[in-house]
Amino acid sequence: MDATGFSTATATGENVFRIEWADVREIVAFKEDIFSYDEICVGFRVADEDTYWRVTEEFTGYTELLQELETRFPRIRTEWFKEVAFPAFVPNWTVLWGTPFPPEKRAAKNT
Repeated sequence: MDATGFSTATATGENVFRIEWADVREIVAFKEDIFSYDEICVGFRVADEDTYWRVTEEFTGYTELLQELETRFPRIRTEWFKEVAFPAFVPNWTVLWGTPFPPEKRAAKNT
């Protein structure tokens, strides 16, 4: 993380993606069912399309990123974990900040 955004990298240090704070349009939290357990994810939408870059609780720096989001995005929802975590094995898509992607565009894209 730095003043303008954050990056993710592979274990070997190869950059996977970079998100600039100023480009974020929406932040969501959700779960992915990984067969015998759930993985909590935070997704970032940076374009006017139904695509989210995700980080998971397994990423190095995940906790620090969540703390930084509270600073970078005023009025971000901070009491979301239980809403996403329970019940188990259900995505529980939850908007934390920003304008949700319009459902009518999502439906049109998937047809």
